Amino acid sequence: MRLYVIDWFVGYAMKHTKSLCLHIQSLFFLVIVAHDARARFRQFTVGARVMVQEGRDKSVWKPGTILERRGPVYYLVQMDGARCNGSMWITFAKCLLHLQ
Repeated sequence: MRLYVIDWFVGYAMKHTKSLCLHIQSLFFLVIVAHDARARFRQFTVGARVMVQEGRDKSVWKPGTILERRGPVYYLVQMDGARCNGSMWITFAKCLLHLQ
């Protein structure tokens, strides 16, 4: 009896695995499309003036200048202002805003 139940389950799983995989793929596709519709593409050029979100206090923004692009979403920013003393930060694009 146990062997029959196991054989039935394996057969059922083999028969429905492809449709289950297709269903899961379609759900992932819907999630990706929904995310892409809301996503903001941010790209900055070297020398651009930006506001940088401080890591510890998310409500504080400080001015700076893009020095270098370090990766697809990483930038090296030289900070302005008396308290920053020209320090350099490596930060994500999501923590940067264009200064007009």
